[in-house]
Amino acid sequence: MSRTSVEGNSPAQSSPRKPAAGRFWALPKTALGWWAFALTVAFFPLFLTVTRATGWFLVHAPFFADTPFFPALFVVFIDAAAVLNVVSVVRNRERSALVILALIVSVAVGLFATVFLVGEAFTPPG
Repeated sequence: MSRTSVEGNSPAQSSPRKPAAGRFWALPKTALGWWAFALTVAFFPLFLTVTRATGWFLVHAPFFADTPFFPALFVVFIDAAAVLNVVSVVRNRERSALVILALIVSVAVGLFATVFLVGEAFTPPG
């Protein structure tokens, strides 16, 4: 009897693993990883576009520009990206450098934006 049959691991059952460096620099492997990365990247052009549009709203529709709609939109968007990044790394074991970088950025920006929005909501005016 061979040693592999005693241990229960046949050579056909085990798959060779890539070196860690090869998996780290690769592109995301899962659809969730791609979505998480795309939402994180899409947040910054959205932020720039909407902050520019807010100036237009201040002139033409000041009642709409003074609402918490735009900050809440940003917080929901970046928090969704952060949650997707965390789920893709923890649950799907995504180890791509793009997803890890997007995780760090989205969690940091998401925490800052959420704390800022909550602070603005609970601070009395004046």
